[in-house]
Amino acid sequence: MEWYVPITILPGIALLLISTSNMLIALNSEIKELEKEMETFKHIIDLKLKQLLRLSLAMVGFYFSALFLVLSGIIASTRSDHHFHLVSPEFWILLLSIVLMTVSLIYLIIYSVRAVNIRQKTLQIRYYS
Repeated sequence: MEWYVPITILPGIALLLISTSNMLIALNSEIKELEKEMETFKHIIDLKLKQLLRLSLAMVGFYFSALFLVLSGIIASTRSDHHFHLVSPEFWILLLSIVLMTVSLIYLIIYSVRAVNIRQKTLQIRYYS
C-alpha cells in the first residue's frame, strides 16, 4: 500500500465530521426546545442527552482517526521505500485509525436507531397526553 492511501480517506472523515456536527447542533436545539416543557418531557430530555453523548464520542473518534491517518501517512512518506509493511509503525497507526473510525460509525448507527424510537416517544407524549 502506498503512503498516500491514508490521506485519501481524510475527505470522507471530514464529511462524517460535518454531518455529525450538524446532527449535534440539531439535537442541542431540540433539547433546548423540550426544556421549555421540562416536566412533560423530562424522560425524553434524558434520552436525548444520552444521544448527545453518543454523537460527541463519535466526533472525538473521527477526530482521532483523522489525526492517526495523517500521522501514518507522514511516517510512511518519510521512509525510504514509501510502502506500508505489516511490522511498520505506520501500519499499526493506520489500523488504529480504522478501528476508531469503525467504532465512531457504530456510535452513529446506534444514535440513528435510537433516534427513531425517541422521536416516536416524543410524538406520543405530545399528541396523546
